Amino acid sequence: MFLIGGKDPIWRGALSASTLGRRGGGAVPARVTVPATDGLGFSAHSFLQQAVDGGDFGNLGAYWTGDLHINYDGFSSLKSRWDADGADRTADYSGALIVTEIGDLETGLADPASAQGIETLQHLYWYALTAQAKGCALMGIYIPHSPEGVNIDADALAKVQYWLNWLRARPEITIPVYAIPVPVMVRAMIEQFAPASVYADGLHLKTPVFPAPNQMNNAMGQMVRMFLIGERPEDDAGWNAEMIGLVNTAWDILSDYEMTGLGGSTVIGPYPVATNPLPSPEPPP
Repeated sequence: MFLIGGKDPIWRGALSASTLGRRGGGAVPARVTVPATDGLGFSAHSFLQQAVDGGDFGNLGAYWTGDLHINYDGFSSLKSRWDADGADRTADYSGALIVTEIGDLETGLADPASAQGIETLQHLYWYALTAQAKGCALMGIYIPHSPEGVNIDADALAKVQYWLNWLRARPEITIPVYAIPVPVMVRAMIEQFAPASVYADGLHLKTPVFPAPNQMNNAMGQMVRMFLIGERPEDDAGWNAEMIGLVNTAWDILSDYEMTGLGGSTVIGPYPVATNPLPSPEPPP
C-alpha cells in the first residue's frame, strides 16, 4: 500500500443506519470553495459524466444554478478530450474544472513514468493552466473507481496523489488542485450493500432505473457537489434513506482525506517514481 502516517488508505468509516438523517457539520474547509452560482467545466469519460449529467444520472444541475459545460467522450483519455477542443476548453466559466483520466480496466492508471503516464501529466498540466487562465477557484481530479470484481483502488489513489504533488511543484501552476477519492466511496458502497451489486453493468454504477440499491450515481453527484461547496448540504425532500446514508458516507470520506483539501488527516503516499518523468512540460499549444 502507498500510505503515510500508518493509516489504511481505503476508508473504513461507519455505514450503519445510525448515520441516516445527519445534517450539516463536518470539517471546516481548509481551502477555497465554489458557490453553486458559478459555472463549471468537466472533461469527462462515462464515470464522471454519469455522476453529474442530467436525466437518470447524478443530475448535479438540479442542485447547481451555474452552467455545467461537459466535454464527454465515452471511454476516453485526457488527451483525446483535449484534442476534441470541447466545452471544457472553450466555454466561459470560472468556478472549477473537474477532469478525469482513464486507464486499463484490469491494471488501472498508467505508471507516471511510462509513455502513457507522461502523456497524462502533460495534459493535466495543460488543463490546470486552462482553468487558471479562466480564473477558476480550483481544479479537481475525479479518480476513476475499480470495475466490479477488481480492486485497484489503492493504486489509483497513489497515482493521483503523485499527479497532485507533481502539479503543485510546477511554479507556473498557481491554481489549487485537489482530488475526489471516488474509489473509496465506491468501495464503501460495495461493502455496505454486499452481496447486492452496486454496478449497472460491471463497470458503471447503478441509477434509479435499477432495483435498489440504486442511488449510486445520485450519491456520486452529491459527492462532486460537496467537494466543490465544502460542506454537507441539507437533505433534499426527495432523498430516501439509502440516499441520505450515502450522502453522509460521501461527506465523511471527503472530510477525512487530505487530498480533497477539506481538512482531512488521511494522507495518501504518492506512487513511487524514481525521477521526475516530465521535468519540462510543453506549454499549451
